[in-house]
Amino acid sequence: MITGEISPKSVVASGTGLFFAQNMMYRHTVTVYNRRGKLVNTIPDTVDLSEFGFEECEGEHRGAPVEAAFSPDGRYA
Repeated sequence: MITGEISPKSVVASGTGLFFAQNMMYRHTVTVYNRRGKLVNTIPDTVDLSEFGFEECEGEHRGAPVEAAFSPDGRYA
């Protein structure tokens, strides 16, 4: 059973035993669980766009994760 302070818009399975819950603007995170329901990681939805070559966008920017898809081998979300 998955418990905790999450507000998922969607949950997707990797096919390799991981489940990703996209927690939207309510939590600004994606939480990752293993097949036993244990929390593996909490990924924040912040990014510093200047680190990716967008110098005009300094500082952290937040999103609102709502969906995810996996590469065919389940390695990348």
